[in-house]
Amino acid sequence: MLDRYQQNPVTGGLIFIDRLSNVTVGAGMVHEPVSQATAAPSEFSAFELELNALVRRHFPHWGARDLLGDK
Repeated sequence: MLDRYQQNPVTGGLIFIDRLSNVTVGAGMVHEPVSQATAAPSEFSAFELELNALVRRHFPHWGARDLLGDK
């Protein structure tokens, strides 16, 4: 649930905390929530696909998903 920060600072604000150090690394305020979520484009650049393949090959313990799926 999101609200405008001016209406309700509790549900209109957010912070990002690093899970390893417990340091606050970012914060934000909701200016205006979007009524309908829009789908992100499913096309990736050649660089993103190569980086994804490298990460999956050399760091399988990270559990990165294959961006191409079954393609």
